[in-house]
Amino acid sequence: MVLVTLWLAGASALRAPVTDVAAALAEVRRIVEATSARRVEVFVHGPVEPLEWLRSASRSSPRVYWAAPDDRGGEVIAGIGACDILSGASGAEASLVFERAASLPDGAKYVGGGRFDAGAATSPEWASLGGHCFVLPAVTVETRGGGNQGVVACNVMGARSEALRWLDEASRSADVEPLKPQRIAVATTAVPMNRAWRRLVEKALDAFSRGSLEKVVLARRERFRIRVDPFGVLGNLEAAPRAREACYRFCIALPDVAFVGCSPEVLLWARTDDKKLMMTSDVLAGTRRRVSDPIEDAILRRDLLVSAKDALENDIVGDFVLDRVKSLAFNASLSDVDVLELANVRHLRRTVDATIDDPAALCKLLATLHPTPATLGVPSPHARTFIRTREPFDRGWYGGPFGAIGPGADAALCVAIRSALVRSSDLFAYAGAGVVPGSDPDAEADEIRFKLGQIHDALAAGTMMILDADDDGNNVQEDASTSSSLNNNNNNNNNNNEDEEEEEESSSSSSSSSSSSSSSLLYLHAPSVPPSKKKKTTMASSASSASSASSSSRRPAATKWTTEDRHL
Repeated sequence: MVLVTLWLAGASALRAPVTDVAAALAEVRRIVEATSARRVEVFVHGPVEPLEWLRSASRSSPRVYWAAPDDRGGEVIAGIGACDILSGASGAEASLVFERAASLPDGAKYVGGGRFDAGAATSPEWASLGGHCFVLPAVTVETRGGGNQGVVACNVMGARSEALRWLDEASRSADVEPLKPQRIAVATTAVPMNRAWRRLVEKALDAFSRGSLEKVVLARRERFRIRVDPFGVLGNLEAAPRAREACYRFCIALPDVAFVGCSPEVLLWARTDDKKLMMTSDVLAGTRRRVSDPIEDAILRRDLLVSAKDALENDIVGDFVLDRVKSLAFNASLSDVDVLELANVRHLRRTVDATIDDPAALCKLLATLHPTPATLGVPSPHARTFIRTREPFDRGWYGGPFGAIGPGADAALCVAIRSALVRSSDLFAYAGAGVVPGSDPDAEADEIRFKLGQIHDALAAGTMMILDADDDGNNVQEDASTSSSLNNNNNNNNNNNEDEEEEEESSSSSSSSSSSSSSSLLYLHAPSVPPSKKKKTTMASSASSASSASSSSRRPAATKWTTEDRHL
């Protein structure tokens, strides 16, 4: 038998077993029509893959996805539609989601995120997402307990006819064209470029020597001229080694934009443990690359553990997080350092754990923790000013909070690093590196290159939909005027007149894909489709093959780069 939960008056009913998502959706629809419940849950006896369902369901917007790593509950939420959306131009208003979430029925959660710097000007590519956006999905497919329990649910916060409409949408499969077997050339650009990057790091080192800064996190943005399904990219990120075990996977897709990522860092994770309200925040700072040779990989791991520079970087973040948590919680403690191993990189990691006496403190904790020195620097005001005036692009939601917030102490928000913005024919990938006294500009550039490798691998896996390749398999070419306009808008925060040469170089890096000094081509191979199977299919079937293909190899052999250093 299967449990059907009705969030009306705590009622539940036993009905015939439901063994798949389609049957569960039909059962949920029947109950929504027959009752006045605010939330209906049907538990599924059988395998449930929320991301595959989300990729194959109707392409309606909004769509959201949130998945916690296995060692932190393993909760997965895939949702379509919206019975409530909390959004606005200011990231500071995102705290209001806690107030609204407090009145939700158990199990219902808002999913979304916000900007890294709510006070910075918003560039055109980020305008659609705004300062923050949290969605209460109308229909969700979820797994709990590390995937051992599947749930199909419907939230009914307005007219029941609207909930029924979204249930009908959720039951439809999207027809998509099969993937093309041709090689696809993708133009890429990156800012800041190499010389500008070195000058930027040198200016930070100079600020350290003058005592105005102790640490600052500097980022680079890589732009790919390609149209892809963001949930296909997410599927490849999730299929990478150690992603499910150690990373938070997330996506929000609106009609004209999507934000997707796979982050190893939790900003705030709250839960009830032995009747106590507990919280955890990661201290993630200090990085080394991963390599296939086990002996060299072990040497790099040891080098990270004995590095004074990386220990300093981690200590700065740890002291900040512990101090902020102590001001709002009790029994706060900082763990010993360990090494978090991922597919492309490894990090020094510690955690701050504490007890909370009131769920209302979570909102204050989020406000006081974000951004930590792991993505900003110290002192915070000086690091923020340094980034606003010198980075030649808008970070947008990169490095901001993203997660799921429910009633009570039911919340988890990661730091949205290892992320990408997908809009129109562009994918913007972001990564950063912590700069402290003793940092080497080239070493920090290498660190960013390794981190961006996570997005590179997801694109090169060849299993996500290429949405606008022409008959020859080639993607749209870079448009110089559009790129130049976009870059000029991104530079509207850079008011430092003493670095005109750097601004010119950054501008040229986005203005022409034909310039060898500012752009490169990435060649991808889309998977072959047998002639007998060249017909419309659902994205769920593509996702299944994508998962097995991506997990079989840590770095796909089909990738070919035209520049040795991937243009970084």
